[in-house]
Amino acid sequence: ITYSYDENTPWPVRICAGTCIGFAGLGLIGFIFASVLGLGPLCLAFTTVTLLFPIVIFTIQRYGARTPGKTETVAPTTRGAIDNRVIIYIGFYSVLAVLLWFFFHQVMLERAGEIYTIENNGGDLPLHIGIMTGFVHGTNFPPEHPEFAGARFTYPFLPDFIAALFARAGASLQGSMFLENFVLALALVGLLHYWVLNLTRDALAAFISPVLILFSGGLGWLSALRDIGQSKEDFFALLMHLPRGYTVMWDGIYRWGNILNMLAMQRTLLLGLPLAVIVLTLWWKAI
Repeated sequence: ITYSYDENTPWPVRICAGTCIGFAGLGLIGFIFASVLGLGPLCLAFTTVTLLFPIVIFTIQRYGARTPGKTETVAPTTRGAIDNRVIIYIGFYSVLAVLLWFFFHQVMLERAGEIYTIENNGGDLPLHIGIMTGFVHGTNFPPEHPEFAGARFTYPFLPDFIAALFARAGASLQGSMFLENFVLALALVGLLHYWVLNLTRDALAAFISPVLILFSGGLGWLSALRDIGQSKEDFFALLMHLPRGYTVMWDGIYRWGNILNMLAMQRTLLLGLPLAVIVLTLWWKAI
């Protein structure tokens, strides 16, 4: 689908954009089929076939002919050697992927039939689980509020419905949420990187911006440094068992926050934010 509105985007960016558009399509198309057929195998089959249909765009000569050369726009090589930029890109995204993997893997844990989460997710997670299980087990179509019988549901539920599709296909509750969270967060990094590169034409700024956005959080790290300095424990031992949270905490005056915390709790941001970045990038290119 991305070829229909932008023919000159590097293929890694196209994968990021296509991932987010694909998730949106999965939720919208799946919801239509589920509303008619119920959330069952037939719904999943029709949704999958419909999502595969845009691949026919490659039968159009001007799109099919351009596809193989896309690698050259991001990973140019000299005499067969790997470009230094490729190594930098691989290293940068590998580190971020590992960090995001560990973060989203800890957002929700299932142990012996019980569900655990981080403190800041204590109020949000039950709502999202209620929405998901309502779709999977309660055939909640058209959606009612999971806590108020008969009340029309006005919360933007599409990300939770997408997770419900994965759960209905056989994924665990934890796995269905993790898959969506991790993939969309990584795609968001790629889209932010590309947007800033277009805005500034500065490669360093393009690398710094996603890091600043994801790992912002006020000055809570100052308290962490103070605790580390006063501790008698080994530095790495303390790092692995922090005495308290530093991302969101009350110090009596300020409450430090972090966008990763919001992406994990307010799950609609994970789908809406990258889609917005795609549109903003296209606007900037047009201007």
